[in-house]
Parts: sequence; structure tokens; C-alpha cells
Amino acid sequence: NTVLPINDPFWNRHKPGDRWGCQCSLEATDEPVTGTPGGTPQDDPSPGLQGNPAKTGKLFSEDHPYYPKSCASCPFRTGDIPEVPTNKIRSCYSCEYYNACKNRVTCDEDEIYKDRLLINHIADKSELEDNIRGARSILSSFPDAKIKINGHVIAHGHKNPEYTINGLVADRKGIESPGGISAGFASAIKQGCSAVVIDLDMNLADMHFRTEDVAKRLYWRFDDFSTGRVRECYVVYHGKAVRITKELDSRERILEELKKIKP
Repeated sequence: NTVLPINDPFWNRHKPGDRWGCQCSLEATDEPVTGTPGGTPQDDPSPGLQGNPAKTGKLFSEDHPYYPKSCASCPFRTGDIPEVPTNKIRSCYSCEYYNACKNRVTCDEDEIYKDRLLINHIADKSELEDNIRGARSILSSFPDAKIKINGHVIAHGHKNPEYTINGLVADRKGIESPGGISAGFASAIKQGCSAVVIDLDMNLADMHFRTEDVAKRLYWRFDDFSTGRVRECYVVYHGKAVRITKELDSRERILEELKKIKP
């Protein structure tokens, strides 16, 4: 039996059951520490069971037989998938080429913006039309942007964020007045978003409101930008969009940006 402190580096690499067929167990104890076992190569974790899931967040390690032995032998690197650079460190969980293939399976391309706007097959159908409209407004104003409309999942009492914009998790907020901006930000932050889309077209496209009020209430959320809770805010109006970031550090600068989309 091995007895080691809970923070011993040994547990970074090992856990009960890290060899196929192992029936070891783990329990807390106040027995004396036995020290780190020496062991032999036969005592190393089996392929696929390296590391501790509690620390790595991965049930199986990437030396599992199900994973390709190298990027060059990966079945996802086919067709129009670019060749992997020779100095690229393999990480199947974050591989952009794997994700590109996965998106082709789980998503459809937008009929207008093609692969710049990917729509998950299980996206929320009740809001899909508005989500596509909002996404297209952003894409029309930012030619280098890419957006994915995420699958619809309800977790922890609220639905998951609707967008992934240039890699940032985002949610669209169709506010009914400028006064709804603060609630929209608070809701997005609670959902784990780092970007917020304030959609003025959903309820305010044909209504009169003061751009100054929008600028003022966006500036009231400046602390969210300065602390990094929110990295970007897109304001959608009349089919166009502007992007608000922490660099726009005054109400006047935000107002000047908003004037680009206000008729």
C-alpha cells in the first residue's frame, strides 16, 4: 500500500486504476506516509491512462490507442485540412483541424456567409432566426469575423450562450430599452460569456431612443471591460454592428462609435 500527502507530485501522474485491469482503491487516511514507491517500467500507467483526471480534466490521455500516433497519421487531416507544421505540439482536445472536421459534422454553413457562420444542428430553433440575423449584422461589419451559433443546452438553470465569436463565448441580448443593457451584461457574465451582443434590432429597430442613453449605459459597465470579465461588446442596429472594448474608455468615445450605425 502507498500512503502519500494529497498534494504529493506522485498524484499528478498516478491514480488508482491507472493500469488496465487494476482494482486498486483510494481512501483518506491518517496513517504514516510510506514515501514514493520506486517501481519499474511495468508499474507505469498503461497507455491511455496517464495522468490524473482530477488534475488534467481528461478521462483518457492522448497515448490511448484510439488517438492517432502522430498528426501525420490522423484521419481528420484529409482533403482541405492543411498539413500540420512539423513543430506543432499535438493536442487532440484543442486541435483546430479536428475541430474543423467536427464542425462539418455538427454544423451547417450559412447560405450567405458560408463557413464564416456555422449553425449547430441543435441550435435553439425558437431564436434561430434572430440569432442568424444578429450574426450576419456582425459579419457584414467585420469581414474577418467568424461566428458559430452553438447547440441549445440548458444547464444550471439557464440556457447556454448562443454564440462563439472569434473564439469568445458570447450571448445575444435583445433588449427592450437602453435600460436593459446592464441586465444583459449581468446575465451574460453569469452564463460565463466573455463577449456580449446587444441587439437593438430585435425590439428597438422602429422605436425612437437616444444614442446618448445607450452610450451612457455601456459606459456604466466599463468595470466589466477593465477587469476582463467582458472583453468585447457588439452593438447591432439596422443590420450593422460596432464593437466596444476597454480601449473606448469614455462615454464620448463610445458615443462616437455608436454614431457609425445610428441613421
